[in-house]
Amino acid sequence: MVNGLVERDYARVIHSTQDSRRRFVELTPKGREYLTAVVTTLRALNDEVVANVDADRLADAYSVLEFVKDGFGVDHLSAEFVTTDVSR
Repeated sequence: MVNGLVERDYARVIHSTQDSRRRFVELTPKGREYLTAVVTTLRALNDEVVANVDADRLADAYSVLEFVKDGFGVDHLSAEFVTTDVSR
């Protein structure tokens, strides 16, 4: 996955100066632009779904998603990702 991002100039790999085993992936300006476009599109799609779904059914859907997230042990994902400013 990372190699594909690097090949398309969406990201670059930075080697740690303190530990040769560690590498960091950094988005390039082109990668940040693409991320912004993807997040903008996903937010618009989400807004459209939310606007057209009954509040109780939406709450049920969120409950199922939380259950699935918890079942996979995905503690590091949160709503913070959704609200992160990707324009930096």
